[in-house]
Amino acid sequence: MLIEYILTHKHYKKKISKIRMSDIQQIFNNISKDGKYLTANTLLLTLRTIFNKAIKCGLIENNHTLGIEKHKLQARERRLSYDEMGRFLQVLCGEASVLIRDFALLALYTGAGKSNVLEMEWDNIDFERKIWHIPKTKNGKAQNIPLTDEAMEILQARKLISTSK
Repeated sequence: MLIEYILTHKHYKKKISKIRMSDIQQIFNNISKDGKYLTANTLLLTLRTIFNKAIKCGLIENNHTLGIEKHKLQARERRLSYDEMGRFLQVLCGEASVLIRDFALLALYTGAGKSNVLEMEWDNIDFERKIWHIPKTKNGKAQNIPLTDEAMEILQARKLISTSK
């Protein structure tokens, strides 16, 4: 949808040096008037990146997207229904890759983010107290996460076959 809009728009054939802020604002407003705020924001951020690259390449001097404000979007809260969660776990447990399955289950059982689970080290797991110590989270602070019996089972099985730290 977005790429089709860009390719069919009259400004598409303009040289980047000829595109003005008012051109970008007009496109942004046209997309926004249909209630497609996320699409408008995506276009703006894409153009912003293109203009920044053009500045680095010496094609233009100013980024005309910087004067245009993105829409403030309401964060969507999405939760899986009971049926969806059951189906998700069913598919996950049938996953051919044990590594992917264990990664996803550990993320679910601990509530930890992707990067924390990927950076997990054996030295930070207290198997006796069932605690995972994360030395540095996204906000820069350390965190201790209690581990469920299910998470412990996965970790103990992985420890037996692991050669990593």
